[in-house]
Amino acid sequence: MASPQWLEIRRHWYGEWVSRYGAEPSCVVCGGAWHLDCGDLHHRSYRNLGQERFEDLLPVDRACHDRVHAVWDTNPAWRRIDRALANDLIIGSLRRTHLENGAT
Repeated sequence: MASPQWLEIRRHWYGEWVSRYGAEPSCVVCGGAWHLDCGDLHHRSYRNLGQERFEDLLPVDRACHDRVHAVWDTNPAWRRIDRALANDLIIGSLRRTHLENGAT
């Protein structure tokens, strides 16, 4: 993940995000700040590994990335459905929990 190729993918993804949304990315779970130099990009799907499309990657901060993987890694049932769908459901659930706990 520290390869020059991955760093270029991250830079390209970041530029596309700003171009599409006209704003800096934020964590898809907690809404917190996401930065190119220290934010994580979570693979929603591995279908295009090495040639990721914009939709394959989601901005998450380190703590939220750990939470997503904790859910994914501790429940093998998630592996029975499409990875992209599983990630959408996990992230949606974590986001709702975050909002219900009074966060923005």
